[in-house]
Amino acid sequence: MVSATIYCEIAGSPHLRTELKMIQKVLSEAVPTIKRETIGPYTSPQSIYGNEARVSLLQSVLKTKSEVKQLRAETRELARKLDQQAEEIKQLQKTKTLLQPLQGTALAIRRRFFATFRRVEHLGGSGLVSTILGGNKVAHDGDVVTDICLFRNGLIDYRKNRNNWAWR
Repeated sequence: MVSATIYCEIAGSPHLRTELKMIQKVLSEAVPTIKRETIGPYTSPQSIYGNEARVSLLQSVLKTKSEVKQLRAETRELARKLDQQAEEIKQLQKTKTLLQPLQGTALAIRRRFFATFRRVEHLGGSGLVSTILGGNKVAHDGDVVTDICLFRNGLIDYRKNRNNWAWR
């Protein structure tokens, strides 16, 4: 397929008939200047026919087609990355759901750590002893909810830990 175009710029007119006559005149004057031209890259040149102003127009069309192709490729890549991120978000949400029952245990142990530090450094504060005792109870007395959560998620194995489990 060979492209052919005549490109002209004409000053607009508020009178449609006057404008149409100007367009017809300019186009008829441009027809004798039509010639064949080769544009595009050397690896895949294209032949076009048109007046002198056509080269820049058709080159911009080819450039636009190339940019659209590149944008489509970038869009596909971004869509792929977005799908990956959506999958990662699903995994994070699943992990959050799995670990939610452990939150109270983790907080109690962390509070115990800071309370013990404050007691050792003689920094004082209200509730240090109760915080430390509560954290010790959570950390050392066994917690069925925590153990079940760890077991269900494969973080502990009853065959390896059966002697350490405290079922109360």
